[in-house]
Amino acid sequence: MKQFILILLLLTALESQGQYVWKQNADIPTKGCFQSAFVIGDVAYAGLGCISFNGYKTTDKFYKYDPVGDTWTPVASFPGGGRYGAAAFALKGKGYICFGRDDAQNWNNEIWEYDPAADTWTRKKDFPGGARYESTGFAINDTGYIAGGSFNAGTNYLKDAWRYFPVSDVWSQLPDLPVEHKSAAAGLSLNGKGYVLGGLNDTYTASNDNLVYDPELNHWTQLPSFPGAPLRDPAAFTLEGKIFLGAGMNPDPSGSEVFSSFRAFDPALSTWSSCPGLPSPASPRYGATGFTVADAGYVSDAAEICASDATVRTLTLKATNATVYLPPSVAPVYNYQWLDTTGTPIPGANNSTYTVASAFANNISSNFSVIMTSTTPSPLGCGATT
Repeated sequence: MKQFILILLLLTALESQGQYVWKQNADIPTKGCFQSAFVIGDVAYAGLGCISFNGYKTTDKFYKYDPVGDTWTPVASFPGGGRYGAAAFALKGKGYICFGRDDAQNWNNEIWEYDPAADTWTRKKDFPGGARYESTGFAINDTGYIAGGSFNAGTNYLKDAWRYFPVSDVWSQLPDLPVEHKSAAAGLSLNGKGYVLGGLNDTYTASNDNLVYDPELNHWTQLPSFPGAPLRDPAAFTLEGKIFLGAGMNPDPSGSEVFSSFRAFDPALSTWSSCPGLPSPASPRYGATGFTVADAGYVSDAAEICASDATVRTLTLKATNATVYLPPSVAPVYNYQWLDTTGTPIPGANNSTYTVASAFANNISSNFSVIMTSTTPSPLGCGATT
């Protein structure tokens, strides 16, 4: 899957307005979704994430990105093992990874510090607020912040907020978020304030509310709602004094919707405006990683949804933790392998459709899945395997 960069181009030397343009950049070497990223100076660091939802396989790989050369270079692998949904931020020239969920679906309270000069990871004191994943992280000056998250396989949602002092390796609790729950939200800082954007209120309820934290007042404030559909796991970054938020999923048990569109928020005016969404061949996605480096905004790997239009009584494709439907128009370009309720390949079930035994007929969307491997370039712009 490709990375996309949003850059600001001036129309002419005489015009004061610019236009935002997406550009396709180099792939991150290890594909995945729900990755973690932080920026130190003019270099971005990204890695971890879920590389397969068939058994929730994760990776411990980490990379640094040079925007000048458009190159990814491996750095020391994460010693805490593979995980996804970990919060991240950078402080005093070092990066921090907080929490996350591993291959065995265990969530944790670990804090790790990365030193780019030595290319080493150091485990810090465990977080005192309890194990979790899908928390939101950001940094303001020399202090790190995390907010919300969930545990118990994503069924218990949190709304607490904490700040971290790296020199003393100490956490202190802040006022709770002024919402009932918050997980899988995007987070960033801009002009001395921290933002928590979108996310989940519970398993099937995404939110379009947005919050800003003022460290001087030690207070959370509700911002204008996101004007599009509510989003879980959106991507966000800053550019030219604005916040860009987009992609993401609006979950629904009857058929989730995934987006490629973006909107821009101007904190000075407290208003949202339209901006270009991800262009083709980038497909709608969620769980993408957003960051800003060298005056450009980036959206890296994600969980792509390769088919979204529903047909009555067709089998559902359980892809990337969402339920989407397999339309006939996609069928000619894939090889198929259907899996049973335990995830075991079904012998001979290699067509674009699979007839389910009558005993399962009323529960097919939750019991069966299919691996689709591309044989030709996909008309929907997806990767080779879904």
